[in-house]
Amino acid sequence: MTTITLPDCAATAFAAEGITLICLPAAGAEPPAVPGEPITLNAAAPYGKTRQLGTAKVTSVMRARLESISDNDILAAGFPNWTRFSADWTTLHGAKGFAWDVDPEAWFIRIEVAA
Repeated sequence: MTTITLPDCAATAFAAEGITLICLPAAGAEPPAVPGEPITLNAAAPYGKTRQLGTAKVTSVMRARLESISDNDILAAGFPNWTRFSADWTTLHGAKGFAWDVDPEAWFIRIEVAA
């Protein structure tokens, strides 16, 4: 089963009311998950560890430029606004060549949270 660690803001939203979208850098030709696949969602924990939040089923995967993300997508990913999303994205992925301002390709992974 694929495991994805969520940024803090998305992890908090997942715990509160759930999320329906995960955005990740498109670092490879193959997506990190495929439709129908169950995935485990984790949150960062102290000392470089993670804690499991729950499981979800992937409903669709799309590769697109990051700046094509809509306001509704940002909310679905657990972020309150563009500013927070772009700041968190660059903090997490900028040093790897995926900073917001270069408009990298990203995987948009739609999920359905398992009950």
